[in-house]
Amino acid sequence: MEKLTNEYKTPTLPSFVVNSQRKRDNEAKLSGLAIEMSNAYNALRGMPDLRYALPQNINEINQDWLSGEIERRQKGIKKLPLPQGDKAELMEKWDGIGVTAQPYVTSISSFFEAYPDAKVVINNDDTVSLANFEEVSADFGKIEVPALAQEHFNRFCALKHALKELRDFEAENGIYSFSLGEFLPKTSSPQFFAEVWASGNFLKLQGGYVKCRDTERDMARAKSLCMSEGRQYEF
Repeated sequence: MEKLTNEYKTPTLPSFVVNSQRKRDNEAKLSGLAIEMSNAYNALRGMPDLRYALPQNINEINQDWLSGEIERRQKGIKKLPLPQGDKAELMEKWDGIGVTAQPYVTSISSFFEAYPDAKVVINNDDTVSLANFEEVSADFGKIEVPALAQEHFNRFCALKHALKELRDFEAENGIYSFSLGEFLPKTSSPQFFAEVWASGNFLKLQGGYVKCRDTERDMARAKSLCMSEGRQYEF
């Protein structure tokens, strides 16, 4: 009797896969935050007292920069030869500028905290653009495939390979192919398996099935079996 072949190498699953929906969602989030960041920068440029104090690199706009700028201006006010009331008014003005600028600065700094590798450029027309969108979004939607998935896949492939060997063996020896769902629950009994064989329920006759069977029923079951196992129906 020919031995079953076990020489079968299961393909290796990739280490990572990309979830398309997650990737699209993350790209949409990046685009949305980039727009908010750009709008915030334009709003700061629209504040006359801060316009020319903005750093050349937009990623340097953060809370430390804003606090430092307000403190520097207020220290200068204290040194001015003005009445105390005027100084207090100017000090209050810069406090208000800090309050107004705060949400814009937060939008910009939050963007760079979320995407530290983002390269944002300020164009000649003062518009802001993200120069490396593809680079930043390269890993969006990326999911690590756990080792357990490979073990599970190995067993699926082993089952598929074994099923092909079974069906090939049956075809070569004229043995009737029972549906696995129909037969597997009962195969743990050697007595049952032997009785099915001895009764001729496995074997086909030359030119057709065993006469005691309902041929139309068996043909329909065979077709259903092939479809369920992904094999072509050739009866």
